[in-house]
Amino acid sequence: PTPTALPTSPFVSTPEPVATRTATAVPIPQPEGPCDAGPLALANPDRPIYRGSLVVDPATHRVEGFVSVVFMPDLDVEALYVRLWPNGPRTSQGGVVMELTNVSFESGPVPFDIVEPTIVRINIPGGLDAGTSIEVEMSFELVVPTELKARLSGREDYMRLGTMLPILPWEPGQGWALDPATSLFAESVSSPVADYAIQVQVPEGYDVLASGIVDHDGVWRVEAARDFSLSVGRFRTITGSAMAPEPVVVTVGVHETVDDDPQVYLDKIIASLEQFSSRWGQYPWPSLTFAVTPNLSGGIEFPTHIMQGPNTQGRVTSHEVGHMFFYS
Repeated sequence: PTPTALPTSPFVSTPEPVATRTATAVPIPQPEGPCDAGPLALANPDRPIYRGSLVVDPATHRVEGFVSVVFMPDLDVEALYVRLWPNGPRTSQGGVVMELTNVSFESGPVPFDIVEPTIVRINIPGGLDAGTSIEVEMSFELVVPTELKARLSGREDYMRLGTMLPILPWEPGQGWALDPATSLFAESVSSPVADYAIQVQVPEGYDVLASGIVDHDGVWRVEAARDFSLSVGRFRTITGSAMAPEPVVVTVGVHETVDDDPQVYLDKIIASLEQFSSRWGQYPWPSLTFAVTPNLSGGIEFPTHIMQGPNTQGRVTSHEVGHMFFYS
């Protein structure tokens, strides 16, 4: 309701003007020593395990992929669900399309139902009891036809590929998270902590920055992470080390068409990791990769991999690094 104006009283005098007080800046307290947060909590030993391979071709804006997932639910289930988040409203409006081309259990190929663009249901004959594991294999194709100011973007000289694997939307103790897809820019998915080992193949001359640490076969591995994402392009790359408080290998890549200095980002990331770990506790992984690519305002965080746009050296960088401690 609209507030009613108070009547004027002849017995109330108008107050004298009061001098305006200028706010005094309060210094931010600095930690006096390492945060005594105790040891890191142990990840669920029954977490999903993803293994797979990606063939990324920026020239054709295409990705061909294969992934197998070992999954052990803590509740009885009748079917598996996977989310194809690239088909969400924000990216599909830009022409992005992700399709499963084959789904198999150990017994062979199985049918699957497209419930809605981001939700696929895979029936399990006889169901699956809690505490029993199952492995599903999936082949898929992804087309990112144009540049988008989003976690997915395709151009002949780079690709941003955020939240692009078929991923299990399981919430321990609750079941499947099948909420309608949102058009939000950033935090918009739910997935359990999992281990990933994903081989990435790109044309000669392209670089890859992804979640985890890469081996000599191009396999990126990360443990106890809620997502896997990567950036592909021709990068000016620099590497350093942070103590957070355990050693963290930090790799920064700036796309060849962006003028930003990778050293500025590296210094900011290391300082942020070390200060945040002194406030909140140990950074939980041994690596962090960071890619600056064109046509992105601000940044988007993924476990151990951050995507940012040009000229975001300042508070955007520390903001995204902070998400490494408060992800999902």
